[in-house]
Amino acid sequence: MDENKEFRQVHKVPVKKTKKPINKKAIAGLVLAIILAAGCIGGYYYVKNTKEADYVSKVTDGSKDLITGDATVSKQGYYEYLMDGSGASEIVSQALTKIANKELTTKADKTSIETETKALEDQYKNYMGSVKDYAKSVGYSSEEAFRKATLTPNAKQNALVKKYLTSKFTTAINKYKVSYVKYFTYEKESQVLKAIQSIKSEDDYKKLAEASSTSNDVGILSTKSSADSNLVKKASAFYKMKKDGVYGSAVKLSTGAYAVVYVYNTDRAAHKDDIVSALYKLDKVKTDINAYYLNKYHFTVYDNKMKKAIKEISKSYIKD
Repeated sequence: MDENKEFRQVHKVPVKKTKKPINKKAIAGLVLAIILAAGCIGGYYYVKNTKEADYVSKVTDGSKDLITGDATVSKQGYYEYLMDGSGASEIVSQALTKIANKELTTKADKTSIETETKALEDQYKNYMGSVKDYAKSVGYSSEEAFRKATLTPNAKQNALVKKYLTSKFTTAINKYKVSYVKYFTYEKESQVLKAIQSIKSEDDYKKLAEASSTSNDVGILSTKSSADSNLVKKASAFYKMKKDGVYGSAVKLSTGAYAVVYVYNTDRAAHKDDIVSALYKLDKVKTDINAYYLNKYHFTVYDNKMKKAIKEISKSYIKD
């Protein structure tokens, strides 16, 4: 189906034959609507008693033409088109950036933002050779516009996550049951139980691990890790161990093999930087932290359709 025709059908946009060009500046200036207890990001007004299938948020002068050509698209029509495509993620992103601006106020925070900015710049450079080339490849008019719209907000949001993990380290390791774990396996549970009885030190563990040829150093394990699911289920039990040593029971892995598990680096505070870095890389942890800040600032969405879309990203982002 012709894209313009499909767009008109979805949004019931009237056709108006004209040779006027698309108003790119008007498109770029369109602002998505969100509401935070901490303040508004605007360009809209609110309409009550609208069907749940429709957006209740309306842009100012929404009936005015924004795109002209084979099809005429109003500002409201284009706004709803954007909202359908990426509105939920954009609203959450804007909310988190606004929160980051309130939370990241110290000199250390500024340094963290600079560090995260540099990390993102390196990613873009590895992909396209330069930030400018990357910005151009994704449709931005300039590197400056890309930095303002995407790079800087993302850097701030990343710094916000790291600040939580650093400042609330004990809370984080308690919540995610963080431990350093390594293991080797046998086919039979009885072999594991015999090995456990013979292990009196880490050297004993290493000798048996080398002899088994199934040694696996997981490193940092948590309830959000992507390691063997049966190991993850035991994360709480491993976390309770306050001294380095072999776990007292055989752990049957999802493969069917039985594991001898050794828990090490139980002084987690001594490995804080590495643990923060590991948790930061887990998307599920980032989602939890984003939810913490959104709830802290009473993130509220009054548009039922948009609320549903945001809950599809994470149910924890909005409290009913």
